[in-house]
Amino acid sequence: MAVNPQVSQGNLNRVRASVIIPAFPTLNINSSHMGKQFLNLEWEEAFGDQIETGTGVVNSPAPYVKGTCTINILRSQLIASQWQAQVDATSIIGRIVVHPDSTVYPAQTVHDCQILRASPGRMDGLNPTIDVIITGVRYVNNDLWNMV
Repeated sequence: MAVNPQVSQGNLNRVRASVIIPAFPTLNINSSHMGKQFLNLEWEEAFGDQIETGTGVVNSPAPYVKGTCTINILRSQLIASQWQAQVDATSIIGRIVVHPDSTVYPAQTVHDCQILRASPGRMDGLNPTIDVIITGVRYVNNDLWNMV
């Protein structure tokens, strides 16, 4: 008879998520600057390809993948104006570090970032946020460089 192993499922911290922009520290965003949806980080591409052959596949790992980070920033705080001023000056912001809602999942570094959009959204007195969308790259498959 099987017995429940009672493995702890861990915890999530609803106020831990944050985005750090080392080149522009005034743009750093913590949970107090975000709406209820906080942030979302997505890798847009596969970490490699499988190229079909006549009898199988050839694996071709990618050296990088593009990613998008969408941050739900409070328009009701000064930080939203700081992000708008950054777009007006230059949309290129360099590296960002995205800290997750879990202490056991690692922070994700995204390189060569640019602000893709900073949409003010609906202004009806009921939606306090703007969506800032940042794009950049994550370097993956580092073992590829051992073969050079």
